[in-house]
Amino acid sequence: SWNSMIKTYLKVGDVVSARLLFDQMKDRDTISWNTMIDGYVHVSNMEEAFALFSEMPDRDTHSWNMMVSGFASVGNVELARHYFERTPEKNTVSWNSIIAAYEKNKDYKEAVDVFIWMNIEGEKPDPHTLTSLLSVSTGLVNLRLGMQMHQIVLKTVIPDVPIHNALITMYSRCGYIAESRRIFDEMKLKREVITWNAMIGGYAFHGNATEALNLFCSMKSNGIRPSHITFVSVLNACAHAGLVDEAKRQFMSMVTEYKIEPQMEHYSSLVDVICRQGLFEEAMEVIKSMPFEPDKTVWGALLDACRIHNNVRLAHVAAEAMSRLEPESSTPYVLLYNMYADMGLWDEASKVRMTMESKRIKKETGSSWVDSST
Repeated sequence: SWNSMIKTYLKVGDVVSARLLFDQMKDRDTISWNTMIDGYVHVSNMEEAFALFSEMPDRDTHSWNMMVSGFASVGNVELARHYFERTPEKNTVSWNSIIAAYEKNKDYKEAVDVFIWMNIEGEKPDPHTLTSLLSVSTGLVNLRLGMQMHQIVLKTVIPDVPIHNALITMYSRCGYIAESRRIFDEMKLKREVITWNAMIGGYAFHGNATEALNLFCSMKSNGIRPSHITFVSVLNACAHAGLVDEAKRQFMSMVTEYKIEPQMEHYSSLVDVICRQGLFEEAMEVIKSMPFEPDKTVWGALLDACRIHNNVRLAHVAAEAMSRLEPESSTPYVLLYNMYADMGLWDEASKVRMTMESKRIKKETGSSWVDSST
């Protein structure tokens, strides 16, 4: 049929051929329109999706849901909400789409408000709804909300793997790492790489390098192939514990054994662990070997370590690089100023402050000067 031919073109990403077929159709049904709109949503072409939706004679709930999720996926939450509110007959997918949109956009309060509204309307949450709400609890670091969601999970759904992953992340981020581990250990379903990453990441986040590395070994012996995210957590765990040799070994294993191309986060963690130990020449070698321009996290790690080890020369290099990347940011100046202040070099410190003033850079909230009178 025409519809299945359109679907076949869209499956291989050929939107143009699919549209040519669609335009040639004499008798289009709701499935034809929805399939074509879905094709545009899939490639984030919301202009064409909107144009077709506007022409569509008989829209169903699926048509409206695609507009909600489509605008959400391109970051336009306001338009997603506009279409959600105008959806004549909302189903669970409608509610899930807008809740997920707010969660992705870090508008956690709105996500919770919509969930409350969903309950008032008598719509039952499904695993997708609860996964989003657990992610909201994680974003807010709100253990009470997370535990309420956990209770709803236990009463209303059979937890799938994404729910387990979200629970592990939520409890670990809220400081209940033992509860995360209990959920991880008691999982009846097959643990995916994301599940292992959530648990290893939890240990790394809390600075528990031994548990993170032990679990990483278990992951590999269980035949689970680590992803680039696994190695971010492993390298962070090494950085927290000051395990320089282990970090270098894991970095090499990632590249040679697993053929994973190092990304900015991997280099950032490696530089962090090396220069925390005062090995500045080695850290600079890593920075020079990077196949792309280092970002502020790499230079920030170096600058932080320079302050701890009073390395004035390299601190200047790092601060200059950071201010080139973000000319408006006060962070490199504040770190440099505080380093000089800690060392009692008040003349140098005041020069940094004057440079900031001459460039009209305002100090950001949350960063503070070391007081010369203390």
